Amino acid sequence: MTKIDVIVIGGGVGGTTVANGLAAKGREVAIVEERDWGGTTINRGSTPKKALLAIAETHHQLTRLQGNGFDSVPPINWRTAGNIRDQLIMDESTRTKTRLLENGVTTIEGHATFLDAHTITVQGETYQADQIVLATGAKPRPLHFPGQQYVGHSATLLRAHELPQRIVILGAGIIAFALASIASEAGADVLIVQHDDVALRAFDQEFVTTLMTQLAQQNVTFSFDTQVHTITKTSSGLTVQLDHQNKLETVTADAVYNVTGRVPNIAGFGLETVALK
Repeated sequence: MTKIDVIVIGGGVGGTTVANGLAAKGREVAIVEERDWGGTTINRGSTPKKALLAIAETHHQLTRLQGNGFDSVPPINWRTAGNIRDQLIMDESTRTKTRLLENGVTTIEGHATFLDAHTITVQGETYQADQIVLATGAKPRPLHFPGQQYVGHSATLLRAHELPQRIVILGAGIIAFALASIASEAGADVLIVQHDDVALRAFDQEFVTTLMTQLAQQNVTFSFDTQVHTITKTSSGLTVQLDHQNKLETVTADAVYNVTGRVPNIAGFGLETVALK
């Protein structure tokens, strides 16, 4: 059994900030990550989003300047953009782990399971600490309807190597608008489906209306007061049956993404045996 002052579970932005901060104070720290150093933010969230958004914004500005210094606008090459995105992610993820090691933090790779409030196991090894910090972040909110297995989430699109041409996005929050802006600028047709009648609830609605009008000009449509009834897979893609105010409507898509929010990622760690503080 390995004993240490503090164990942090989760190698994302929150976990690495805690680990690096405690190490700087002289504490003996270990951090556990089961997937990618840097977590969702670096690998499947803000970093790939910002990389693709920068390319989409550049293309949008060139389009606006057509005839005013630019005679033509090249299409976005999604595969090339993806290569740039992937390199940025790899570099940042590597830097995250390197920074931990440079600060004297012990890095452990694998899934952590609690044995008690001070003890965990990872890959058959047992670790004990005075304090264990849970920094496992969040995961996409689960949806429940026939065909839910065909639904991806924001990371599925942000890490895609081929851009689907017909996209349905479930949810009308800030991530949905970011995905719609990127995908439509790259040439995809996008339908945003929202369960009530409000988009970007936390923002000024006059601004939101202006934004929606602009997006409508680049093949983004909206369906409010609508929920998914069923999704079925066919030879031509996905058949999405929507319930719009108790009236069923059908659209065909190449991909459906769930961006209806996130829930705590706390299942599967054996927390039911631990008293949390």
